[in-house]
Amino acid sequence: MRTYLASHDPAGNDLKGPVVHVDKRFRIDVQAEWASNFIRRHAKEEEPFFLYVSFFAPHVPLEAPQEYLDRFPGEMPQRRRLALAMLSAVDDGVGLISKTLEQQGVTNNTLVFYIGDNGAPLKIHKIDAPGGGPGWDGSLNDPWVGEKGMLTEGGIRVAYIMRWPDQVPRNKVYDRPAIALDATATSLVAAGLKLDAEIDGVDLVPFLTGNQSGDPHDALFWRWSGQAAIRAGDWKYLQGDSRAYLFNVASPLHEKDNLISKHPEIAKRLKTKLTKWSGELVDPGLDAPLSGAGASYFYHYLDGKLASHPKYPAESSTKGKPTPAAKRKQTVSPATLFKNRDTDKDGFVTLKEFIGNPETRNVPVLTKRFKQLDTNKDSRLTLDEIQLIK
Repeated sequence: MRTYLASHDPAGNDLKGPVVHVDKRFRIDVQAEWASNFIRRHAKEEEPFFLYVSFFAPHVPLEAPQEYLDRFPGEMPQRRRLALAMLSAVDDGVGLISKTLEQQGVTNNTLVFYIGDNGAPLKIHKIDAPGGGPGWDGSLNDPWVGEKGMLTEGGIRVAYIMRWPDQVPRNKVYDRPAIALDATATSLVAAGLKLDAEIDGVDLVPFLTGNQSGDPHDALFWRWSGQAAIRAGDWKYLQGDSRAYLFNVASPLHEKDNLISKHPEIAKRLKTKLTKWSGELVDPGLDAPLSGAGASYFYHYLDGKLASHPKYPAESSTKGKPTPAAKRKQTVSPATLFKNRDTDKDGFVTLKEFIGNPETRNVPVLTKRFKQLDTNKDSRLTLDEIQLIK
């Protein structure tokens, strides 16, 4: 990856709108350098500055310069080595940002969050597929259950580190549930702004300093791709389609032990809260179908129906042999699409018909598209509405 969109050049000059910027160096090094430059330009200003750096690693395409790969010798899957090398580059990038803050004399009064976005995409079997394209990214989620694409701890429990020497105690481990939304709320308060009802997060500083006791949240909620979950204290309720689970995430077995039959009253209470919360969302409800990949993950990680290990050609067999590009599918006309999807021939296409086989379709994207096309909001599409597809 060598191409970026930039609104300013490295010196901070306004480019009058996003323009394409090409830099042939390793992407993490480029991001770290630009972040450091930003700090140098703004650290001496009276007004607070905000910098968001989303290092694109570890993530496909997997790639790293030799200097980072050499830090991890020995036998290991190549994808694992690439992940560690990329993470080491991120480490260096965070180090450069920290050093720049120190050089500018603003370390003590700068609030820094370091947060992961999601768990690793293991693709169940962690196959060391050749090349650096889609698949396992070399990272691990141990000891948590599941992976990216799930609302289990393996999918959502990530690194969450906070530093603010003037305000937050050093070397403190806080074990109560928090969420990335809290970084927004904490930053707003740190900048001297007041929180309003539109902000879901809470200011974490009073909890970290001991000025406020208890958990920051009564409950945390998630909904994604046909899954929904709530955590209240150490109890977590998770559902997907007709599946439902109850876990004590503080227990040694955490999400390896479904306690829903032993504590149905807790599951019912949490589900009631989850349903109420979902009804307040812009797109309300919990009725979205579980995606095909999500269903496979639930079967494997939660239901004990282990997925068989797929056969994959050895890396040596593909070395030097480029994979032919897949042929682009022919565009289907709206009329043909309507005819094919209207399986019961009643002159309308329901969401279920529009999605087709959920095992092979991108359910969240198709659900969103269906709702966009359903202009009269009657939960079914006419040919005229289908023809809105461009």
